[in-house]
Amino acid sequence: MKYTLGDLCDGIEKNGYPQIKHSFFSKDGACALGQAFLNLGIASEYSEAIFALSKIDDTCYKKEIAYEGHIPSTIIVRLNDVGDGLPLPEIAARIRSDYKDYLNEVIYDDGGSWK
Repeated sequence: MKYTLGDLCDGIEKNGYPQIKHSFFSKDGACALGQAFLNLGIASEYSEAIFALSKIDDTCYKKEIAYEGHIPSTIIVRLNDVGDGLPLPEIAARIRSDYKDYLNEVIYDDGGSWK
């Protein structure tokens, strides 16, 4: 299945798990990227999340998807983890605003994996 940057924002915004910092998932919840990965069915465990994030980052670098020199995942992590962190809907809105020209770009393709 293929996912766009807009899909990733939808997955962040959908929520469903308590928001945490500094980890994709834990027994206490999930960070913004973890939320998206769980909600979109991209990853449900740490090793899958690391793999997915590396594919997303690689795709963004190759397609030059950046805002002020930063790829989306860098900003998502920063907005989630720094200080008090932003609520998930605000993170999604910020990414949609800053990366508005890239929302329809495919940033993750599972290549027809078992998921």
